[in-house]
Amino acid sequence: MLLDSIKNIIFDFGGVICDLHPQRCLDAFRQLGCTISMFPTQYSQFEGVFKQIDRGEITTLQFYDAIRQQGQVPTATNEQIRQAWLSVLGDIPEERFQAFSRLRRTHRLYILSNANDLHWQYLSRERMIYRGHNILHWFTHIFLSYEMHLEKPEPEIYQAVLDQAAIKAEETLFIDDNQPNLDAAARLGYHTLLSTGGDWVGKIEKAKPEGWK
Repeated sequence: MLLDSIKNIIFDFGGVICDLHPQRCLDAFRQLGCTISMFPTQYSQFEGVFKQIDRGEITTLQFYDAIRQQGQVPTATNEQIRQAWLSVLGDIPEERFQAFSRLRRTHRLYILSNANDLHWQYLSRERMIYRGHNILHWFTHIFLSYEMHLEKPEPEIYQAVLDQAAIKAEETLFIDDNQPNLDAAARLGYHTLLSTGGDWVGKIEKAKPEGWK
């Protein structure tokens, strides 16, 4: 696949744009005293209250209350829970910002992420900064699960992106770090690219369009 045939590139956020540290997050909640049985072994397998906040079914304040109750940590403060939940978020290496800067000259860029309000407000204010500028304006549209009340890999979320952005699947590349998410998009006709450890930058370089610098 060459990028010459692609007009739109959609990026997952966690694990593609921003590194994730699921074990660090689990450890932070356990250090608060949350019961271990509340958590699975993988962040990607989080269910219950974590799934609810990502789908926008509960507010951040309701999330804090649920952690205190379900995690059996009644004295944990909102800020302590917030910091534990934010600890899953890692860095955004400069090479990814540089890649966005180049790609936006030739393609429309989008974000499609299973994300919650607490994470996104922090990320958009604190992490999407490159050389003193917030780069969110480089993206044509940002699709977030908590706003859409849908999440990957539900097929409805991929169709909603096509409808709302008024784009065609066959002209769109979707980059994600989770194969089931890519498989669901591919069934609707998207081109897909699996990225592990942020290696999409190198893969994009190999498929770059003529004249892309």
